[in-house]
Amino acid sequence: AYLHHTKPGYWVLSRLAACYAQMGRMEEAAAAAMQVLRVKPDFSVVKLRRAGWGTAESEHVRDGLRKAGLPD
Repeated sequence: AYLHHTKPGYWVLSRLAACYAQMGRMEEAAAAAMQVLRVKPDFSVVKLRRAGWGTAESEHVRDGLRKAGLPD
C-alpha cells in the first residue's frame, strides 16, 4: 500500500524504510531512508512519536529505522 502513494510523506517513507530493514532488504531500506531525509532533513528516530504505539511496537519500528540508517 505504501508504494501506491504518488507523493508519500516522511511518515510513510520512514515506515517503509523500517519494514525493508526488518526484512533484511537493506538496499531498499537505505533508498527509502534517503528519501525520508530529502523530505524531512531534521528527521530523528528518538523524536518519532505515534499515539497508540505500545513499547514493543515502537522499539521494533525504531530498531528498523536505525537499521535503515536513519539518524537518532
